[in-house]
Amino acid sequence: MLGFGNEQAKVKVEKVSDVPESIKLAYEILRNFLEYLDSPMKITTKIIENGKISDLIISLDGEDAALMIGRRGETLRSLQYIVNLMIQNKVDNKDALISLDVEGYIEKKFNNLSQLVEKMEKTVIRTGKQLAMEPMPAFERRYIHRFFSDSKKINTESEDFGRNRHIILKLKK
Repeated sequence: MLGFGNEQAKVKVEKVSDVPESIKLAYEILRNFLEYLDSPMKITTKIIENGKISDLIISLDGEDAALMIGRRGETLRSLQYIVNLMIQNKVDNKDALISLDVEGYIEKKFNNLSQLVEKMEKTVIRTGKQLAMEPMPAFERRYIHRFFSDSKKINTESEDFGRNRHIILKLKK
């Protein structure tokens, strides 16, 4: 299925104290999913830090893991959406969102976004004019809003709907 081999799934689990319930559930869901696919991928948790933002991300790594990304990350976003729906049905904290990454794809995307918004921030400050970013998926917009959440100079707003939804960077008044 999905181009994966038919080898037994091997899951490495390390016990860590004080793990949030949402992370435990995500591991269980992903472990079952990978067993169903007979995929030998490894599930790990890592913290990605990009200057102003720190994110806890569950990463899938291994042979054929790149197939989980899909075209422009659509398969990965869909899997993340399904995992989050399943978690939200079982935990009290409905705001507990899990971020998934495959072979550093999201980490690279966040690094690129950080570099882009830093350049755009300088342009907005230098010119005093607002800048509209290209339309992007919700998780990228959320990252940018969080990036500027503590900014004393820049304000962010999302505009438009659906696939055209994008962020506007403005000077704070």
